[in-house]
Amino acid sequence: MSAGGGIEGADRAGGDVAADPGAGDGVEGARGAESGQGGFANAPKPDDGVEEPIGAESGRGGVVNAPEAGEEIAKRGGAGSGRVGGVGEVRRAGDAALLIETDAPHRLHTAVRGLARPEIVDVIPGERTVLVTTRPGTDLARLDGLLRDLPLPEATEAGGEPLRIPVVYDGPDLEEVASLTGLSADEVVERHAAADYVVAYLGFSPGFGYLTGLDEALHVPRRESPRTAVPAGSVAIAGPYTAVYPARSPGGWRLLGRTTLRLWDADRDPPSLLRPGTRIRFEPETTSSGAA
Repeated sequence: MSAGGGIEGADRAGGDVAADPGAGDGVEGARGAESGQGGFANAPKPDDGVEEPIGAESGRGGVVNAPEAGEEIAKRGGAGSGRVGGVGEVRRAGDAALLIETDAPHRLHTAVRGLARPEIVDVIPGERTVLVTTRPGTDLARLDGLLRDLPLPEATEAGGEPLRIPVVYDGPDLEEVASLTGLSADEVVERHAAADYVVAYLGFSPGFGYLTGLDEALHVPRRESPRTAVPAGSVAIAGPYTAVYPARSPGGWRLLGRTTLRLWDADRDPPSLLRPGTRIRFEPETTSSGAA
């Protein structure tokens, strides 16, 4: 899906942001993720439990149907359901896709892309799934067999060198987060900057990455009343995730700081600095006033 395309039930890729992820009226459960080509679907509410992803949008712009309830590939006459890389079940998603459950979606995403199979159209990681879309007529049972025991790369190999994001930790919610967690503001900053993060998937708006790896002590709910406008570059947390708002938009996440690094630039190729599996480190910076 191109950066200018639209998607029903999710935020629009052309910058017309419909709703903050989890802000209350637009995003219900994990229903896919953004592909490496820029397509995206709905992402989970940050303070809800992560529901099982049940589909995703293809990077080519087509929404692939989720598997019918209880319908595994074995019931379509193919190979029996099983585990890929020892971590998940394989199910059909419509007539030209496989939905793979896994607890290592970005590693599996890297491994499947590395196959460079001509019948594979797109590989789309979600919170706990990877959707593999194929050309019409692909023998899905055969492809299932190829994927079932696919070795996964190490996390460092899948993500490469970490992207280092400079942050001034002077966000308007920093003190409130400290109060909610029982930590001092300095401890909140220290814990947030100490973690190693991985982009699990992208959604909500172009270039908005859901980063896993947040210290459990910093797991706080989103704001009860979302802001109508969050500045681009705002570094935020909500539930088990942290993120950087790539563009000005409504938002209900709690703001810890800000960065000048542009994560999304429509004139850049590729426009997003983030993709599923990208490793992230936040590096505190000090302003002239002394704020970290």
